[in-house]
Amino acid sequence: MQREGSLAHRIAQSADRRDLAAAEADLERERRALRRTSERLLGAPPVDGRGALGRAAGRAFWRLRLPPLVTTSAQLCSVYPFVADPGLGVDGPLIGQEVYSRTGFVFSMRELYRAGLLSAPNMVVTGEIGSAKSSLLKSIAFRGIPFGTRFFVVDVKGEYDALAEAAGSSRCASALARVS
Repeated sequence: MQREGSLAHRIAQSADRRDLAAAEADLERERRALRRTSERLLGAPPVDGRGALGRAAGRAFWRLRLPPLVTTSAQLCSVYPFVADPGLGVDGPLIGQEVYSRTGFVFSMRELYRAGLLSAPNMVVTGEIGSAKSSLLKSIAFRGIPFGTRFFVVDVKGEYDALAEAAGSSRCASALARVS
């Protein structure tokens, strides 16, 4: 038994403190090692050059080292069938622009009939309200005039009167007005 405050007692307390600090340091070192091991075994796998796993998987940018694609439009249609449309194969008035290829879309029922792609040059257009059915029909009718195409429209709303007058056919406009 040591007397409190004696030299032997102070040396023993100092040794106990050193042992306690060393034990705490050892404990902290073991906790860090355990944390690293559990993260390695249970955590997400390491990130490679193509990005992390999870929601952002594969979203890292890396440049492909491929030569540019040089091909004809006939070959491109078979490789990317929904991107490059060969068109209808006949001439006619310009109707609009194709969505994917951004080329002009031409349409002529007369030319399609002449080429044997249609069995009868008649057309019905259906669709939802506001889906530009009337605009399409007016474009086909008015732009077909220079190609010598004649159109007969049953107009119940009177929308085609101005078009018939612009085409120089006031008789058609009055006939269409009587039908409606």
